[in-house]
Amino acid sequence: MAVELIRTTIIKPTPSTSTEPKLVPLTLFDRAAFDLHVASLYAFLPPNPSNDPSS
Repeated sequence: MAVELIRTTIIKPTPSTSTEPKLVPLTLFDRAAFDLHVASLYAFLPPNPSNDPSS
């Protein structure tokens, strides 16, 4: 597979008018979410070859 570079451009961020961080209000979904972590462990049996001698 060949990769061809078409164009390289550096995009500069827009200058900020204030040095303070912008505050984004929480939505209804943000307020309804719980701050907790749930540990999960997934286990499975690997597929075993068949013991059938005819296969």
